Amino acid sequence: MVRPVAVDDTVSGLAVCAARATGLGFAGVDLIPDDGGWVVAEVNPSPGWTHFAAATGVPVAARVVEALARRSGDR
Repeated sequence: MVRPVAVDDTVSGLAVCAARATGLGFAGVDLIPDDGGWVVAEVNPSPGWTHFAAATGVPVAARVVEALARRSGDR
């Protein structure tokens, strides 16, 4: 079971840096706790979010569509 965790700037920054390091414009980043901090487990070019959405109630698919629509307006 996925347990929601509060995301602060350090955690989100780690995920963003990991995604950028891969050169992907869109990615899912799996983080795992390690001695009071977080480490990157993997970066996925085609992330699945079914379990995350079910555990958190976040409408992930809708958020992805919104983000992609915003990005397309940047070009």
